[in-house]
Parts: sequence; C-alpha cells; structure tokens
Amino acid sequence: MSPRTPEQFREMRDQSREKILQSALDLFATQGYHATSIEQLAKQAEVSKGLIYNYFHSKETILEELIRIGFEKIDRIPAETDEISDPSERLCRQFDLYGELLSGQEAYWQLYTQLMVQPTVLETVRQRFMAFFNAQLEQMETLLEEIGLKNPALEVRILAAILDGIGFHYFIDEAYPLVEVLNYLKIKYCGEN
Repeated sequence: MSPRTPEQFREMRDQSREKILQSALDLFATQGYHATSIEQLAKQAEVSKGLIYNYFHSKETILEELIRIGFEKIDRIPAETDEISDPSERLCRQFDLYGELLSGQEAYWQLYTQLMVQPTVLETVRQRFMAFFNAQLEQMETLLEEIGLKNPALEVRILAAILDGIGFHYFIDEAYPLVEVLNYLKIKYCGEN
C-alpha cells in the first residue's frame, strides 16, 4: 500500500469537515442548537471530539459556518439574475430560485426558523442574520422600485413576510403547493401568467 498523497489527505480533511457540518446541521435543526452537545455531534459524525476541535474552535463557530454557508446560497439568488435586464423577469426568476433553494435545503430552513424564534439565540448570530437580511431587503426594494411599484419600501416588507411564510409552511406541510404559490407570486408581482 502506497502512502497517501497530500491531495488525498486534503480530500480526507474536507470529507471529515463536511461530515461534521452536515451532522451539526441535522442535529441543530432537529434537537436545537443549545440541546446539542459536542459529544452528540462527534457520535453523529462518527469522528472524535478532538477532530471536531481541529476544524472548529467551538460549537458556536460550527453554527457560524453553517450560517455563512446558508447566506452564500441565498446570496446566489440575486447574483444569478443580475444579467437579466427586465426587472419583472429578474424578480420572476428570483422566485424560481427561491423555490429551488427551499426544496433542497429543508434542514437549513428548519435551523434558520429555530434560530430566529429562540429568545436565547446568540446575539451575534441574530445581528448577522439581521444585517444580511436587511441587505437582501435593500436589493429587493431596488428591484421593486424598478418594476414601478408605488411603495417599494413597504412592498418589500410585505413580500419578505410572504416569502418567510412560504418557507415556514413548506417546512411544516408535506403537501404544501410550493410551485403553485410561487406561480401566484409571479402573476402578482411580475405579471406572468
């Protein structure tokens, strides 16, 4: 048996780190952040506690990394539509991308929902969420203004609440008609039939 190459070691490290993050996401989403211990995380990921601490300084840094990954995924929505010049068409495509993001990331949305409603959530986490989503709201408000809505500042708040509600209901209702609801939003905001 030949010794492992640096690339093989890097791949093993990446796989271990990914296992830890996926296990943390699953446990934080189902048990809650505060109820999950590093011991449980190590058992779920099938790694030692020491290995977890090789990658992350604390449980909080694991949570912060999960949040960063989630923000990256959400940030792709406006980025992937920047090339679309028609604002209605751009918004319509963003609704599609939102649906794709929801349907593939149930554990992340479960964690997000828990973090936002827990009074004991870390204040730094809450501040990061709010700063990120305020930036998202500003981008969306500009888009609604380009579409020509009369009060884009108010409309963006209403739309954000609708999208949060869609995510929440999609998460709790196995039969939630996600495609139909998003199609309704396209008709309402984009004029698409």
